[in-house]
Amino acid sequence: MRVSPFLYLAFPLIIADTALLSLSYLVKAFCLTQIALTCIIEVIYCHEPSTIQSLHRASQGNMIDGFVFGDPMLKQLRNHALKAHIPDEIRFLRRWFDDPLQIGAVAPSSPALARKMASYVPLDQSGLVLELGPGTGVVTNAVLEHGVDPTNILAVEYSSEFVSMLRDRFAGVNVIQGDAYDFDAIRQQNIDAPLSAVVSSLPLFTKPKAMRKRLISLCLDALKPGAPFIQFSYALVPPVPEREGNFTIETSSWILGNLPPARVWVYRRPVN
Repeated sequence: MRVSPFLYLAFPLIIADTALLSLSYLVKAFCLTQIALTCIIEVIYCHEPSTIQSLHRASQGNMIDGFVFGDPMLKQLRNHALKAHIPDEIRFLRRWFDDPLQIGAVAPSSPALARKMASYVPLDQSGLVLELGPGTGVVTNAVLEHGVDPTNILAVEYSSEFVSMLRDRFAGVNVIQGDAYDFDAIRQQNIDAPLSAVVSSLPLFTKPKAMRKRLISLCLDALKPGAPFIQFSYALVPPVPEREGNFTIETSSWILGNLPPARVWVYRRPVN
């Protein structure tokens, strides 16, 4: 039986089409996994902290359902020269595996969400802009593009890996390593005048409400009257309700360009 030459031409196209279809399914699966993991962090933890804490303890023990954490290959990669070329999404996911409670999300914020957060930063006010939990610098970049001078930004990041990366990426920005929840020490050592804005990407819902309320209150104390504390989250409710503090809350619309969709909560102390 004679085989048509067109069959030989069509075969590679069929293989390529099948490969692209498989890749699209993998991408969709990754997005759904990202949404599920983030919802677990922000929603389940609010009701049952022990659930996520148990997951974190298990990860420190190096295995969850057969998945090995702290793999020797990953440890080698941390010290490899090629690590500078790793996409931010992979860096973020790796840090999430290392410490899910501290990172709180499995991917950086989208540029759309970062621009929305930056839009609330006033440009007609003197004083530092304090950024809490800048991560890989998506929001930092948006704040700079919004018009804030690099020397007017103080960024507090917990991860030493992210601190080094931020210092390389953003010349002029004062990046320090520290725990944002130890705000008294940060203020005493680095802030000597009222702030013009606080921009936070911290996963507040991974902390008890008392800690969230204390941090927001301390930040508002350090801000000029009426200046914004800007926070995003994926949750349906604010990190601290308006009725539980001396502040007002402004809420943005949902940022559908972010995965998962998020919105911005802006806290302000009333101007007397």
